[in-house]
Formats: sequence, structure tokens, C-alpha cells
Amino acid sequence: MHFPKEFFSEEVRWDFTVSPMMKRAWAAALEILECVLNVCDRHRLKCFAAGGTLLGAVRHQGFIPWDDDIDMTLLRPDYDALIRYLPDELPDGIVVAGMYTDDYRLQQAARIPNLRVIADERYWNLATYMSRFHGFPYFRIGVDIFPLDYVSKDPEFINAQLQICHTLMFTIHNMELYVKEGLLEDQLKEIERVCDITLDRSRDIEHQLWLLYDFISGRTTPQESCGEVINLQFLTEAIPPIHGRPADLYDEVTYLPFEGMRMPVPKDYIRAVTCLFGPDYMTPVKFAAGHEYPFYKTQEAALLEKFHADGMTVGIEEFCHNWQKAIGEV
Repeated sequence: MHFPKEFFSEEVRWDFTVSPMMKRAWAAALEILECVLNVCDRHRLKCFAAGGTLLGAVRHQGFIPWDDDIDMTLLRPDYDALIRYLPDELPDGIVVAGMYTDDYRLQQAARIPNLRVIADERYWNLATYMSRFHGFPYFRIGVDIFPLDYVSKDPEFINAQLQICHTLMFTIHNMELYVKEGLLEDQLKEIERVCDITLDRSRDIEHQLWLLYDFISGRTTPQESCGEVINLQFLTEAIPPIHGRPADLYDEVTYLPFEGMRMPVPKDYIRAVTCLFGPDYMTPVKFAAGHEYPFYKTQEAALLEKFHADGMTVGIEEFCHNWQKAIGEV
């Protein structure tokens, strides 16, 4: 992708200062997104901007100034198909991370209940990585992709579905405590009883629970649905009745401008963004995403340590501003 040089300058958008580093992060994430969208286009899978990315497309024609990631979504059938296609069709150095890979290292790179596509740090050295990703120095840049699951017509089914998903997520997040208290085996046996499955104790239990969680989440078919869809992972503690979004919002794709590219969104994107954020979606609420900003903050110390080990004394921002020269001098 091409970005004009001025794109990477510090900029004030909506009374918020966007740093050059964040601009690099945006450009790098869009490179990953383009790889994913190419696979979707090849197989006619409908992929849509979700969450803050959708709101950014509608309200800002790009990223929300204080947002730092990209969220996409597909209806469950297309989502499952995308998972099958990605490993063989992503470019070299771009990989699936999280529950949908058998590589333990990449499973640990994204301990989340959805699909994540990232740049694999083992493929790139710092020079080739920064060259590919517009001078962004932090590894594992990626995109989050969420399934839209159908809401069942049967309230008893969805109640059981939510209870099982909550149990699985609670178990995953408290695995160390269960082991410490000697209660893990009892918990696993209860999960096996409720789900009528057998977990393989010789394999990674946590990975199996993630996959089971995803399987339970996607059990409702379009024919069994009440005509609504949800991101089930955000509702594991909710009490039915569940009110999702109209499934027909995701029948058709259109495109909105987004940082110089075309972002796929629901054709009726005003109705979609209103369903997500309410009628006041044009009124900004800063830092409502619920995660630390910027996402790369936790990597700063390790990167500086690497710089010092390589004999560089400049700061990260100065290094990135002149990264080609700096790398050549090391």
C-alpha cells in the first residue's frame, strides 16, 4: 500500500494529537488487513468493519484518532471458511495466531476468543520488518477478526449456550488457580459431562477449551436463528432474552473511504453503526475501547533494550524517523 509522506506526520484530529508512531501503526495494520481482504475477495467472503473501525469509517473516514487497532467481522459461515483458507493463502511472514493454529508459540501470541492475523516476528529481521510495515518497529502487528453468531429461536438453547461459554471462559482465565487448588481435574470432568466430549489430557488443555468455546458459540445455524446475530464472546454473562443485531444488516457490502483505502462496511452502515453505538454515534467518547492505548506501550522497554544491546543510543521515535540510516550504521 502507498501512503504519502505527509501521512506519517504528527496531526491533530478532533482535538486529539496523533503521533507519527501511531500513524506507522495504522499503516502497518492496514497492510495486514489488505492481506486478509484479498483472501476474502478471492473466495467471495463478506467481511465488514466492526466496532471502532466501523465507527471510524462512518464518522472519521479513517481511524478514530484515539483508536489503535482494526476490528473486522464476518457471519459465522464465512468466518469458518476464512479460517480454512488463510493458512495457505496469506503471504509469507503473515500468519494466523491464537486458537486456530497448532503452533504453540502463535497460540500464545493471541490468547483471545477470535481470529487474529499477525506479522510473524520469526520471519522478519528488524530491517525487513520496518521496510514492509512503514517504519513501524514493534513486532506482531495484526488485525482482529470476530465471528457474528446467529441467535437461536430457542431461549433454553441460548441460555445453555451462554452458561457453557461462561464456564469455559472462566476456566481458561483461572487455569492456574484451579491447578493450585487441585480442582482442575474436577472442573474438566464437569465440562466433559455437560458437553458430552472427552478432552485429551496429553494435549494442551487450554487450547482445547478455546476450540470448544468457539464450537459452542457457532452452533446455531441461520435456519435455527431468530434473525439476529451477536458477538457471543461479549455476552457470556448475559441473561436471556438476548437482543442482537438484525442479520440482514450483513447481507450486502459497500465501501467507505478509510485512510486512502476502501473499507468494507454493511450497505446500511448508518443503521449498523446506530445499532452498535446508539443515535449519538457522531458524538465522540475518547478511549472507550477498553484497552491500553497505545497497544505497543508494553513493548517499549524491550525494544529500547535491544537498541542498547545493538549499540544504538537514540530514542525509539528518533530511530524510526531515520530508521533506514540507523539500521545501516549498526
